[in-house]
Amino acid sequence: MCYDMRDFTVHELRPAVDYLRLQPQTGFTGLVARCHTSAGLYKLLAEPMLQLREILGKTPNQVWEMFDEGVDRWRKGLINRDQGGYAL
Repeated sequence: MCYDMRDFTVHELRPAVDYLRLQPQTGFTGLVARCHTSAGLYKLLAEPMLQLREILGKTPNQVWEMFDEGVDRWRKGLINRDQGGYAL
């Protein structure tokens, strides 16, 4: 497994994808967006991941919408756990 973390700004989505295309491909090859947000009483560092195969062929706006959906899932999950709605 190759773990090569590189930081790109929010305006460098295309260069980030181009960089990923040049890397050895595994099931974990993808982008992670780090986002600080609130979730009820908590501050959350959400880090949703999109695999390269999910990103290819999408516009930057579509990719950011997918990341937004991931952040929303993380927020809802934390809020549900805090409210006792999290079942094991």
